Amino acid sequence: MSTGRSLIWAIDCDDVLLPTAALTIALYNEAYGTNLTLSAMYDETSTWGAPTMDEGVKRVGLLLRTQEMAELRPTQETIDALKKLASLDELHMVTGRPTFMEAVTLGMVERYLPGVFKTIEHTNYYVQDDTTKTRSKGEVCAQIGADVLLDDHVVHGRSVLESGVKEVIIWGDYPWNANSALGQGMVRCVTWDEVFRERERILASR
Repeated sequence: MSTGRSLIWAIDCDDVLLPTAALTIALYNEAYGTNLTLSAMYDETSTWGAPTMDEGVKRVGLLLRTQEMAELRPTQETIDALKKLASLDELHMVTGRPTFMEAVTLGMVERYLPGVFKTIEHTNYYVQDDTTKTRSKGEVCAQIGADVLLDDHVVHGRSVLESGVKEVIIWGDYPWNANSALGQGMVRCVTWDEVFRERERILASR
């Protein structure tokens, strides 16, 4: 783990840095004539109007390859906050994105957040085949020695806490995390100001 007055952060990409879910839902509704809302995202009981779950997953995979997805950008507030955080601490991007999105992710970082992240880790969390190697965020955070995970998904927070990381910040107030009970070691932040205040609390407790 890091020492002194700095922290090692693992920071998610989608729906922390980029509004990926909203775009995915919009593109899906346009392409397939559905009327899905954000509450469908990560609903493991829904096929998203597809005849099977596998077909729904395949459709989403195709959307991840679109130009619209490649052109997603962080808000200026997010860019400014991450640059400030990177001036204080060590940042790693740890994303559940599949490896086929590595070029898109890297392009976004190079354009909007150059020099902010020490590494960019794709864990293939959303890949549904048996041939692609997946990693848990807990595994990756243990490897990089992370002190803090910033992520919108509680399932990743649990994985990271089980790996020995002590601090998890759950980002945002989304349907997939709004009703989830935050376990010990998790706090919710919905603004970057709150993230920086949480950083101070973590440092003060070390």
